[in-house]
Amino acid sequence: EKEENVVLYSDINKAMASADLVIVVADHNEYRSLNPDVIRNAVVYDGRRVLSDNFKNNKKVLYELLGMGL
Repeated sequence: EKEENVVLYSDINKAMASADLVIVVADHNEYRSLNPDVIRNAVVYDGRRVLSDNFKNNKKVLYELLGMGL
């Protein structure tokens, strides 16, 4: 059965550009080089502390760390 509102991307930056929510739950190396400037008004949950400091300082996103302590 096909989902009506699901879009698959092969390029992670393109996927993030149209996302309302980004959740990082794995610490793959490709996540470390993500460009925070492609995100527009999204919520970003980083459960592995792999995203760069640029995500924390990007005013276009609500960036939250989850489950890794302070």
